[in-house]
Amino acid sequence: MTRDLPVLIIDGTRFSDLDGFARELSRLLSGYTWRGNLDALNDVLRGGYGTPTGGWVLKWFSSETSRAALGHAETARRLERLLPSVHPSNRAAFEARLHAARRGEGETLFDEIVAIIREHGPGGQESADGILLELAEARPRALAGQAACPHHISPLAGPPRRPAGRRCPRRPPPRPGRPPHPGRPPRAPPP
Repeated sequence: MTRDLPVLIIDGTRFSDLDGFARELSRLLSGYTWRGNLDALNDVLRGGYGTPTGGWVLKWFSSETSRAALGHAETARRLERLLPSVHPSNRAAFEARLHAARRGEGETLFDEIVAIIREHGPGGQESADGILLELAEARPRALAGQAACPHHISPLAGPPRRPAGRRCPRRPPPRPGRPPHPGRPPRAPPP
């Protein structure tokens, strides 16, 4: 039952390349930094690297934005970085994949990442890990204003946990004459 599982949230508007995606995913991990290696992503998803145990839900908001950011151009860029370290016996196939990515053909980084995550969920070879991937384009209104204060989003529970009406201590105070939150009128001072 997904209702009982912890929820980790990826916001596709917070990154525009693989390095940014790695930072966004690492933000969700407790005590571990993933640096973008797809083999290591498999290890992270198996558990023990800052992810919840016993299964969890990965909600990926603005996934279409991510699909474009991790598309063929970023795939080609990644393959170009890996090319010098490719074993000579695999070089021809690797270069063919690189040329296809440059032409806008073939599997993209987004496709690879989604496939890796889905291998750890229902129907995948590593389904015992219990990861449920939910791709969504729109970000819920409850989270829409959270990007300015990401350290208050609990990756395991979603919405911020600070008491209502309290300003984040890490956020600078509002400028005089401006509302404390965009789109909200300033509060009346207490009597």
